[in-house]
Amino acid sequence: MFKSKTHGSKCRYGKCGRPVVKDGLCKRCISNRKWKIRYPDKLKHYSWRHGINKRYGMSEEKYNALYKAQKGRCFICRQKETSRKHLSIDHNHKTGRIRGLLCVKCNFRLSIFEDSLWRKAATLYLRKAA
Repeated sequence: MFKSKTHGSKCRYGKCGRPVVKDGLCKRCISNRKWKIRYPDKLKHYSWRHGINKRYGMSEEKYNALYKAQKGRCFICRQKETSRKHLSIDHNHKTGRIRGLLCVKCNFRLSIFEDSLWRKAATLYLRKAA
């Protein structure tokens, strides 16, 4: 008896492990793929919401409350974010405590500033170059 290539195979999408129906995917993963193509804006929002909850333990409601408290502006430079929809969530990497919302530039600059070895090397360079 002839068996198809998919017989007994497991879905290749993530760690799903369900039986394959078509193109190496199970029925649920095919449906998810179609939904992602049909609703890319919803996917982006759900991914963002899931990401802040997973990374920072912060709900969308808490983010919105912090955003409103900062009047939609970066905590450091006070500029409104223009390049992205959301301000970056700044947090202490040791304690995980959220400090505020920052624009992309300030968040990047702060990450460099917090790196004490880089800061010492940059200070030494500036003193020698002066």
